[in-house]
Amino acid sequence: MPQNCENLKELLKGSERLPTLPVVALKILEVARRDDVTVGEMERVISQDPPLAAKVLRIINSPFYSLPRKVTSVRQAISLLGVNSVKNLALGFSLVKGAGGKPSGFDYLGFWKRSIFAAVAGNLLAKAVPGVSCEDCFFLGLLQDIGVLALNHVAPERYEEVLRLKRAEGCRLAEAERQVLGMDHAEAGSYLIETWGLPPAFFVSIRFHHAPDASDNPALLPLTRLLAAASSIAEFFAHERPLEAMEAIGAMAKRQGLEGAIDKLMIQVFSEAVSIGAIFDMDMRHQKSYTQIIEEAQAELDKNSQAMQERIVMQAQECEHLKDQAIRDGLTGLHNHRFFHEVLEQELDRALRYHRPLALVLGDIDKFKEVNDTFGHQMGDQVLKEISGMFQQTLRKSDFVARYGGEEFAVLLVETSLENAIPMAERLREKIEGLKAAQGGREAQVTMSFGVTAVGDQPCAVSPEDFIRLADEALYEAKRTGRNRCCVRQPTPHRVAQGDPLSGPACRP
Repeated sequence: MPQNCENLKELLKGSERLPTLPVVALKILEVARRDDVTVGEMERVISQDPPLAAKVLRIINSPFYSLPRKVTSVRQAISLLGVNSVKNLALGFSLVKGAGGKPSGFDYLGFWKRSIFAAVAGNLLAKAVPGVSCEDCFFLGLLQDIGVLALNHVAPERYEEVLRLKRAEGCRLAEAERQVLGMDHAEAGSYLIETWGLPPAFFVSIRFHHAPDASDNPALLPLTRLLAAASSIAEFFAHERPLEAMEAIGAMAKRQGLEGAIDKLMIQVFSEAVSIGAIFDMDMRHQKSYTQIIEEAQAELDKNSQAMQERIVMQAQECEHLKDQAIRDGLTGLHNHRFFHEVLEQELDRALRYHRPLALVLGDIDKFKEVNDTFGHQMGDQVLKEISGMFQQTLRKSDFVARYGGEEFAVLLVETSLENAIPMAERLREKIEGLKAAQGGREAQVTMSFGVTAVGDQPCAVSPEDFIRLADEALYEAKRTGRNRCCVRQPTPHRVAQGDPLSGPACRP
């Protein structure tokens, strides 16, 4: 029983206003409740209503079922599909026939069209959910919002207020119902179906089909989630919140592994709903198709959310700017020490894993303290900027350069062997040797020393720390032997296991 059972009893129960099943539906249920019901008994009940029997045969012979041969009698239909399947079809037709409603502001035709979309969607979705009956889902699709009819039937004036509130505030129907009536149509429909004597699986799944995860019946969760998905598909085709409905449909598709089949499913739902609608005496040929609704929704979104899109772009740009600030040095614009280590770890891992060449160059400005002491820190900053610009002009786009700290710079030369890295370091050294930084009418000329190391196509177990240490020791050797030169140290594969990953220094003035 729903939590708002007292409100439901007050509104629905104990009154001739409570919607009842049509006579033929009651007879079908009465027979179906018996465990020993025979094919002949079910056939006689359905055949008592010739239009109903004709509709059942029409849908069974439609492409919806794709049977190999034509079914010519209710008995044959029951034999092929089973008592339960034919019973649900007959109940569905009898409900639609018996719940047309009195003339009012309520859109009965729109309601039943939406229900047919939900029924068709439920049937198609059930084919991908083990243990769930396609026929049950078709029937439940027709019934899942029967509470809307019940509430409108017993309180038409108040339900008009519900619809006005929904239009005015743009809220969901269930929210408006709870504000005005203290309950929603899922609760009312579940209660009504229970009074009709339908199985617990039916009224429990309908009770929670708008909020499946709130159900306290894990065994019915697949069925309840399926009904929720079918409801979202029906909302989409009813042109109610189509983009929001598509989000819910997408989540359902992801959960059931149907991501790549959404377009095909929606096109099939539309086609079969139009066909089934004709059997229910509803002309759905002018219903907007899946692609039409998508195009209109996108156009409306583009029209109404231009400002929002601009804000999103601005926010994305701001986030990108903040992200860039976090990984760059404020003075030189080069990448910073922290980001250099992240890139080094990734590139070294790739190089070692696939035996690809990778070179590391560390450069340090010679006697930089003297520049600051002689010309001032502003000149020192200008020197750093000029050298940074020289690095960016000289290196390839695929190379990575960072301000490693103070007056020290680090360069990763991807896909570059030691033999090719040394000439690159030499070009940097020569260009910086000829560089003159100007500040306040004065000029400063500096040189740099470089340490170079590399891994190549031979297996080598070098950590990022070892890789930096190799380049740093080569840089120290360049400083020790006179500055303004490049020195080399490299891993020695056969010595790595012995804890001595260094080869001797090789320096070039």
